[in-house]
Amino acid sequence: MEKTNEEDLNFVENLIKSSLLLLRDKDMNLFHSQKNSDANGQKLHEVCINHRFSIYLEKYLKENMINYYVDNNKKYTRPDIIVHTRDYRNELYNNYLIIEVKKDENSIEDEKKIKAFMREGDYLYKYGCKIKYGNLQDNYNIKLYYSLNGKIINKKKIIL
Repeated sequence: MEKTNEEDLNFVENLIKSSLLLLRDKDMNLFHSQKNSDANGQKLHEVCINHRFSIYLEKYLKENMINYYVDNNKKYTRPDIIVHTRDYRNELYNNYLIIEVKKDENSIEDEKKIKAFMREGDYLYKYGCKIKYGNLQDNYNIKLYYSLNGKIINKKKIIL
């Protein structure tokens, strides 16, 4: 199992932080605009917001010349967003980052899902992140997890 080093951990934190800041700065209307409500007054679903977040994640990776792909899944049993390589002969860590996101509420189930994908089965993601979008100004909640010697460690909350 690959070791987690401080430089890599800082990279993941900067990846998440800078992508969320871009989402906040460029797409804040996704969180607040009444015109983004459906006929029942429901706000935009988190999957739509995740798509924009995924674009900023991938942009950051490309700018740093890191050959990872970002996918945002729409099925309930899969993670919301994953960062991985499609080439298993690549020198990069195959399953790099799993992200679970909620718009407004915290979810213990998301934390369980992240930890399961980091320690079980064929996936063994190196990093996990749990995000509550809130309004990305004063109501955010971002936790980063990493795997070290088979243990899942909650590094810290990320501050925007």
